[in-house]
Amino acid sequence: MTTQAQADHIQLWFAPVAAAYDAAQLAAHETLLDPNERARWRRFQYAADRQRFLVGRAFMRTVLADCLGHADPATLQFAFTPHGKPELAGPHAGALQFNLSHTDAMLVLAVSRRHAVGVDVEAVTRKVELLPLVKRYFAAHEYEDLRELEDAAQRERFFALWTLKEAWLKARGLGLQIPLDDFSFDLAGTHPVIEFGPQLNDSADAWQFRLLAEGQFRIALAVHRSATLPLHVQTRAWR
Repeated sequence: MTTQAQADHIQLWFAPVAAAYDAAQLAAHETLLDPNERARWRRFQYAADRQRFLVGRAFMRTVLADCLGHADPATLQFAFTPHGKPELAGPHAGALQFNLSHTDAMLVLAVSRRHAVGVDVEAVTRKVELLPLVKRYFAAHEYEDLRELEDAAQRERFFALWTLKEAWLKARGLGLQIPLDDFSFDLAGTHPVIEFGPQLNDSADAWQFRLLAEGQFRIALAVHRSATLPLHVQTRAWR
């Protein structure tokens, strides 16, 4: 039986993406795909993209199956919200909230039993024109704060803001329906705090955020949970 304390824990799973995998391991991953996933997998033009998709689906299915209580990962069913966010369907519908993010070299999966979650991962080594991007898309005060920082601090602040925005959008399940300058983040405290513009009908008190570093990767987690309640995040490595 799941206790209240267990239900309030957020699991954050990490899976580094290898440059190459054993053929037998990839074949085992393939057996977990449903027909739609298998058709999508075969449409990828490049081998690296096919491998990343296959490992990502195996990662998501095996972790969710484990969180459900050792369910069969190959039999899990999925549906999609109108904005494309996957969710469990069939006999396990509504049992878990989850969100997957990936870079070329890292997969991250957030799982909760009760709360909507969003997660984003980015490599700080990624080449990007920071200031032009922030000036165009972020809130004005985020741009002003960012341009006052030195190079290394500026890069860290950019990826903190970028991953936080992506994580919140994914938790809301609305993708880029909401402009990135309609909301911003205050990073002065122990944990990030979201700030909404008047056009958004939401409350900062309804959200909690965490920022994590894993080597060259920066990860942001958004959880739809009252800011006055404790938030327990467990980080776990996939096999």
